[in-house]
Amino acid sequence: MEPTELDAFEAAVSDLADEESVDDVNDGDDVDDLLTVPKPPETGDPVEVKETEGKRPALPSWTVLPWLALVAALVLVPLSIGAELAAELRVEASGLVRTSTGGTAAAAGATTRSSLQALQTLPEADLRRIRDCSFVHRGAFYRLRVASLVRTRTDVTIVAPDRATLQIGDGLEKLPGKRQVVELHFALWILEICGCMTIVGIWVPLNASEIESVLELLREDEANWYFVPVLGESDTPKAHPKEVTKHLAKVGSYIYGPSTIYSGHCPGFRGQDEAGLQHHKVLKDELNEKLGWMFDRVKKALKQAVAPDEIDDVWITYPYVKMHRGDTLDGLPAAIRKMALSPAPPHRDEQFKKHIDEEEQDSAHTLTFTLPLQVPTGGASLRVYDCYYDKSLRKVVDHTGRVLRQSSDYCRQSMPYEDVPYLPGRMLLFSGDQLHAVGPYTNPTSSDRRIVLQGHGIFRDGKWRLFG
Repeated sequence: MEPTELDAFEAAVSDLADEESVDDVNDGDDVDDLLTVPKPPETGDPVEVKETEGKRPALPSWTVLPWLALVAALVLVPLSIGAELAAELRVEASGLVRTSTGGTAAAAGATTRSSLQALQTLPEADLRRIRDCSFVHRGAFYRLRVASLVRTRTDVTIVAPDRATLQIGDGLEKLPGKRQVVELHFALWILEICGCMTIVGIWVPLNASEIESVLELLREDEANWYFVPVLGESDTPKAHPKEVTKHLAKVGSYIYGPSTIYSGHCPGFRGQDEAGLQHHKVLKDELNEKLGWMFDRVKKALKQAVAPDEIDDVWITYPYVKMHRGDTLDGLPAAIRKMALSPAPPHRDEQFKKHIDEEEQDSAHTLTFTLPLQVPTGGASLRVYDCYYDKSLRKVVDHTGRVLRQSSDYCRQSMPYEDVPYLPGRMLLFSGDQLHAVGPYTNPTSSDRRIVLQGHGIFRDGKWRLFG
């Protein structure tokens, strides 16, 4: 019989025990304590060896998720923008730029064009948005920036900031002072008047019976009129001999209502008023009940006249009524009567200074309006001189910009002028910087009355603010 693996294993253990016993004897140790016999392998089924299970890989931490979202956004947003830009776009009349799907891609100011002839029929809302006017005449290109646009039943008047004026219409009512420069086949005029804003005539919606009712109310309310002597309202008062001064003290105007410059003459407010504001505060409710409807008509006409600029709905002070009476001339010596009947010294309107800071006065835009209610038998007018006050230079200049002698007498004696007639119900609108004066009286009688509604405006904070 051949030796088996068990026989070989036992033989090896025996040899090892002999060698260990010799060493143990020498050392005096117990063999049983030192010998460890390895367990022989079992002849049965093989031993199953379990392998160590490996660890699963860790999941990403939740703090990584925002970064993943950011990376996704950086990739997707440019792709979305590129897709929108590549989409078909269309521009609407309103100025919106829309995509083919109807979404809004952009917004911008929209500009439309209309012919000059179309100005008579354009909606009022479109007129208020007009900013520029361009046309070609005799080979020359003209462009006006619109500062004021006025449309009446017969014409359209456009005024630029530099006071160049364009008027379009047929059957124009040519007011004095307008020099016709060019006429086209559809009745186009480029007009000049003293190098300044044109004197515009606007018919306020007042019929004859309504005007008469206002005059009747003013006659009945005589107690509320107050007198301003002519020497008290002159812009350039002179030293007169005592005899002349005594007679002129009885010549002047009668004022009804609050006024920036005249309320100080009212007995109830003499020395107590500030630019007519207190006077207006006291009389506001009473005047609104008596004449508020007429003030509203005037404001409505002004809103139509000064487009595209807005008119503030609130009056700083109500406009005042000014009356010249023929009977104040009765009994005057001939020389003084002649002096009183001569045109007043040319002046500019400076009431706006009471309603604006001093540092803003040199750049202020102003207007003046005069509505005749009653005219003397011999007629009345507004005298307009061919010169105006340049706020930037603080000098009076002519229509070419040439600086003139700073004297009212020089302007009155040397400068051209036109007399614009007063017509009841037709309001005259012009720049307060235009030098002007009351026109001359012609053959006055004791019963004559020249009654006008007077007011002013200043452009401030984007709107025209009206006052008296």
